[in-house]
Amino acid sequence: MTLLLALRRLGGNGATLVALIATSVLLGMSGSLLAAGANEIPPQRYAGAPIVVGGNSSAVVHRSGKDKTVDLPGPRPVPPEVVDTIRRHVPADARVITDVTARVAVGFAGNWTPVVAHGWSATQLGPSRLVTGTTPAGPDQVVVDDSFGWAPGTVVQVLTDAGPQARTVVGRVAFPGGAPAVYLSDDAVATLAERPAIAAVGIIADPTKVADDLRTALADANVVVRTGDGRGRIEFPDIAHAQNDLSTLSGSLVAIVVMVALVIVGSTYALAMARRRRAIATLRALGATPRQLERLATVEMAGVGLVAGLLGLVPAAVLTTAFDWLMRTVGLLPADLHLTLGVLPSVAAVVLTTVIAAVTGWAAGRRTAAVSPTTALATAENQDQPTPRWQAVLGGVLVVLGVAAALLPLLVDGIVGVAVAGGGGLLLVAGTALLTRPLVGLLFRLVARRLLASRVPHRWLAGAGMSGQTTRLAAAVAPMLLMVGICLVQVLLPASFAAAAQQQAAAGLRVPQAVIAPGYGLPSRELGVAVARQQVIGVTTVLDGPETFKYTATGLRGPVSPTLDLALRPGSTWNPTTSLGPDQAVIGASTAATLGAHVGDRAELVLADGTTVTPTVVGVSDRGIGLGDVLLDYATLTSHRPTTGPAGQAADLLLLPTPSDRLPYGLAVSAADAFGAGRGATSSGIAASTIPLIALFGYIAVAVTNSLVLSVTSRTTTFRMLRRTGADRKQLARSLVVEGITVVVAAVGLGTAAALPPMVTVATRLTASPWPTVPLWFYLAVITTVSVLAMAAVILPGRLVLKRDLR
Repeated sequence: MTLLLALRRLGGNGATLVALIATSVLLGMSGSLLAAGANEIPPQRYAGAPIVVGGNSSAVVHRSGKDKTVDLPGPRPVPPEVVDTIRRHVPADARVITDVTARVAVGFAGNWTPVVAHGWSATQLGPSRLVTGTTPAGPDQVVVDDSFGWAPGTVVQVLTDAGPQARTVVGRVAFPGGAPAVYLSDDAVATLAERPAIAAVGIIADPTKVADDLRTALADANVVVRTGDGRGRIEFPDIAHAQNDLSTLSGSLVAIVVMVALVIVGSTYALAMARRRRAIATLRALGATPRQLERLATVEMAGVGLVAGLLGLVPAAVLTTAFDWLMRTVGLLPADLHLTLGVLPSVAAVVLTTVIAAVTGWAAGRRTAAVSPTTALATAENQDQPTPRWQAVLGGVLVVLGVAAALLPLLVDGIVGVAVAGGGGLLLVAGTALLTRPLVGLLFRLVARRLLASRVPHRWLAGAGMSGQTTRLAAAVAPMLLMVGICLVQVLLPASFAAAAQQQAAAGLRVPQAVIAPGYGLPSRELGVAVARQQVIGVTTVLDGPETFKYTATGLRGPVSPTLDLALRPGSTWNPTTSLGPDQAVIGASTAATLGAHVGDRAELVLADGTTVTPTVVGVSDRGIGLGDVLLDYATLTSHRPTTGPAGQAADLLLLPTPSDRLPYGLAVSAADAFGAGRGATSSGIAASTIPLIALFGYIAVAVTNSLVLSVTSRTTTFRMLRRTGADRKQLARSLVVEGITVVVAAVGLGTAAALPPMVTVATRLTASPWPTVPLWFYLAVITTVSVLAMAAVILPGRLVLKRDLR
């Protein structure tokens, strides 16, 4: 009882404290994502080189004298001339060691394992040591990690572009930690890689004397010079790439979290303040000034925020660990990258929670203090408060902007209109949440009028309970509306693109089966038609400056028509029965519209290794989303891979004209799955979009429960009066069920309505059908979750309240 009283004094009641604790937890988890993206990774294989030089993972594009930096899918190879420059700028006694790598697979007894093949000289860069056997000398010799357990003399297969090649194990290397690797002679690994493939250059010298000089000498060489733990970003490019993605995600997530927290904490505190209106009115009548009340609410909420911020750190640490496991399980987080709630995210969570609480308290205190003492006393029992003018204006502006953005796909072709529509959906949801009070007030007045006309007691009681209760009901509807709306908008783009890709792939693929090999390349002249795929960046001009867009580029070895029907538009000058030339490109219709490129124009593209090419557009395809936004020459793509790509001219996948149940390597899948347009594409896209935001959805769920429990428990006095006038417990309990159902319907309806405009326009643009592409099962899962939470939060506390002796 003492705890309950203490909670009620903190910000009016415990609900405000609970909402702020949940805010602290969510901010702490978001901060852990941001910190994980910024943490350095200690080197392992390069630990013996104080200075490591690696290829840059970004490129700079230019337009009209303006520059823009874009991220590449992986680091560039280090050019050989950079190695010469390094040798010229280091002391004579320094050792310069190159690490030439090739991503291949090694096989034994029919089992293939993806590995990175290194030149033997790279063992000098770290703690690797030969535990048995000899070093590799000839092209047919290999040294393997001790973890493989293969004894010297064992013959294994190395899968190359030319097919499986026999190699004899001549030794084993012990390496403490890290992924398995194999070692060839320096000449052999260079032959295997085919193209320049220097992943890193290690310099064994004093970094305090050499590192800065190298940075100056290599400033324009598209490389990075790392020392200390920064060397790990070169050794582990996959982790470094994931960190960049986490930084981008967490930055936008924190902004969304703050916006949602302000709405939810604000609505909860507004409901709490409504319970204290008589006390506040009395203070005003006794001479308290508006500034004093405003300061009181601000300081009170700041104190609550500080306490809540500290209390939220323990559950934040536990949930961050669970979230780390979940993201790693679904493949959204590399195995060596961990999420932990460190000191900096903890401090930031406490500070931001306190600031959010103080701002909420200031806004509520200012609104309450603005009422004159006489009016305050006269309306102290009236729970129905008008929407603040600033909130109504801001909500209206967001709705107008959101509708305008949602309509853009109907007016503008290309990815720009679709992406803007997705952002417009968030604006619509946020604007609708701010306008919840007038919208809910109108809806519940209509419903209450119908219920009050009923002769059934519990319906009449429900109608009476809704009358004049806009503030209380809006506080319950707002978080549920946000949950429904944000969930739908979040999956809008991945679901729409997946539906369009499935539609186009089904119409364009002329072969049923493909072979894929995650982590290594496939022989390009065996089994089927070799396909290379990589991420490229399209460049165009927007507002006299460069703008970039990421696309999937596809290259086929040989003619395209036997395997793909691209549905080329009239005016195309390329014959698909022939191979594309190295200076030619076919682009999808959406890509053409976005880049402003037509047949005969040159499209500027940045390949995966940072090389800029400007092929001539020889065709525009209506199936770019399903079969690849850009179609280029096979050799162009395989010659410009990052260091994380397959070795040499090896294929990323093979298209099989004739299905086969027995394959010597790789994994057989449907051709649509190989192109990322299979039946699982929608589910994968939804998982990738929603799992990073699962903490936000959990926070909104807590807010839903919190608001509804507060809404029910705040009516104890009303229930007592109704019991004294003859209403029984069963009638009151049924009236709560009716009210709960009405609240759920209002929240689901408003949330769906807010997200519907962009869902319709994006589906129309991408699939030529206005029917939303968000899967029905996902929509039903969202509204079922919201409904169960809401009804449980209404019925359970309602029963507890009604079990008391209210007479």
